Amino acid sequence: YGRGPLFFIELESTLGTATLDDFLRNYYNDNLFGIGTDATLRASAEAACDCDLSEAWAEWVVPRER
Repeated sequence: YGRGPLFFIELESTLGTATLDDFLRNYYNDNLFGIGTDATLRASAEAACDCDLSEAWAEWVVPRER
């Protein structure tokens, strides 16, 4: 559970505070009465920054083998 908050800190340093705020606000509103998934989270983040987050996604979100 510790990686989740660290991922958002990394996103803030990558995207900037204003873009992160926009992304989180839009993600919340878009999924308010539904179920958010990792795919919708990524799509919303990439739409907010108009960028490719593949590298950060692979580092922070994709499960690692133990």
